[in-house]
Amino acid sequence: MTIHAIANAAAPSATDTLGSLQMSAPRAREFLTDLRNGRSPIIATGDEGGTVQINYAVTTAGAVFSVHRPGERQAVCQCAVDPTCDMGFTCDELLADLGA
Repeated sequence: MTIHAIANAAAPSATDTLGSLQMSAPRAREFLTDLRNGRSPIIATGDEGGTVQINYAVTTAGAVFSVHRPGERQAVCQCAVDPTCDMGFTCDELLADLGA
């Protein structure tokens, strides 16, 4: 599974690309299962390459994804998850695509 991190999802351009994360199927299944089950915090790293890591945490303000350069504490970009987003449904759909 490859995740592309884009700074401006509404109108992306090449300059908005922050990096990518490539995960093997087992690593992707683990990440998506943790998301579906509400685990927090989660740090997704690419076991098959990539230039970023993606952190997920549930805070008092809500769920947040943040993009980091590997090994760096400061986020390159943060994105709050819309509270109406059905994370479980989304993860189930992606897991089905992976054959889980």
